[in-house]
Amino acid sequence: MSEQLDAELLYEITCDLGEVQNIGKTQYGTRGIIPVTGGQFEGPKLRGSILPHTAGEWGLTRPDGVGRLDVRMTLATDDDALIYLSYNGVFAGEPEVMARAMRGEAAPHEFYFRTTPQFETGDPRYLWLNSVVAIGYGRMLPGFKVHYRVYHIL
Repeated sequence: MSEQLDAELLYEITCDLGEVQNIGKTQYGTRGIIPVTGGQFEGPKLRGSILPHTAGEWGLTRPDGVGRLDVRMTLATDDDALIYLSYNGVFAGEPEVMARAMRGEAAPHEFYFRTTPQFETGDPRYLWLNSVVAIGYGRMLPGFKVHYRVYHIL
């Protein structure tokens, strides 16, 4: 079988992050909640911004050091559609690399940062998003921001 995975760029998004709300060590690992305070996205078929006060990450660092992402936000397109975006993901690497990655100082190939976005909208122009399978490749930027390249798996 010689199948290959085909994909096309859906959008790139940069999220501005707020101060971490440290829940502390729980039965599942160390929990931190990070508000997403704003951001922009742009791709071939959609662009806009993250709707203020609708976004956050409920992150968990497991005892083995692997970060598990649980993110939710509302995207507002430039043509006035609202899209609910949620994704889970993995943020993993050697402890020293992860510390640098959080400061935006590590190269993307040094650590693993992947997400699986899902979309919900009732806007007729974007109903196609409701059935998209997508993968995001993440990296931290200086100034406590995160950037993703999100691909539609064809």
